[in-house]
Amino acid sequence: MALSHALGRDLAVNDSTTGLPGVITGVGEQKSDTNTRTVIVRAPLAVLESLVPAKGASHADCGWVPENYFVSSARLSSSDGEGIITLECISPGDDSQQAPIAPSLIQYQILMSEVQTDLIAHPDITKNRSTVELCLKWLATDEARRIDDQGDYCWEDVDGSRQKIVGQAAVRFCDAWMHGIKTYNRYFPIIEKQSIYTRVPGLTLGGTQGSNPLSITGGTAKFSADIGTFSAPDISLGKYDATGWFKSGDDYRSSGRAFTRSEQWTWTPDGKDSKYAWIYGARASGGGGAANPNGGAS
Repeated sequence: MALSHALGRDLAVNDSTTGLPGVITGVGEQKSDTNTRTVIVRAPLAVLESLVPAKGASHADCGWVPENYFVSSARLSSSDGEGIITLECISPGDDSQQAPIAPSLIQYQILMSEVQTDLIAHPDITKNRSTVELCLKWLATDEARRIDDQGDYCWEDVDGSRQKIVGQAAVRFCDAWMHGIKTYNRYFPIIEKQSIYTRVPGLTLGGTQGSNPLSITGGTAKFSADIGTFSAPDISLGKYDATGWFKSGDDYRSSGRAFTRSEQWTWTPDGKDSKYAWIYGARASGGGGAANPNGGAS
């Protein structure tokens, strides 16, 4: 027999609170990366068949939907003439340009990045100017003339005469180069900060009838103003000076019903106080794109 009364109420008569027939017999709430509520409504099936709210419906569209929530899914089922509507509702959270929404979770990853660098820049070579000059002269010599008849490394002068390479560091450089080793590896830390939000701070989310309540419809996202410049993260690492951190990445990605912001800092020994800082400051000086802290420009 179909259920027509519950808690002494006629389920076919409009509720004074919602303006809709039936009665809410169950409410569940979950708070995690996104806040969700489940609402269960019971009434005679014939009454509920035309009242299933559309995805994206708000409280203004349907009184069963809690204030500041939107319908993410709605399902009608029945048993012996009784109708049951199950609403899964989601809250996008409050946000404004003046008070951007806070993340529900912040976590960090620390990685070591391998960077290949030209062998000529190895500190054992660059610590002596004459060693660098010898190596560059040897590299500028025709390959067929880099070794003399005695098997010694040599460089060719402008008049065609060859000069023997002297100095342990320069000879070691030539040995490595002839062995095919033309670069060496350096390892720099990377800090990645991941912030999980129910919505992108500063952006407006949709919630109109029939739309996805997490659809982005406009606004101005909170984003890094210091991207491509020297800027230290919130945490520090021992042995790595704060002046060496470079803001190298920032992006938002949708992950299910949440948004993850990933900010990245890469450390370089050529920090903001070094004589090479002008390379990484290309963006700030209007040079067009940020420099790559791992060497070269991007």
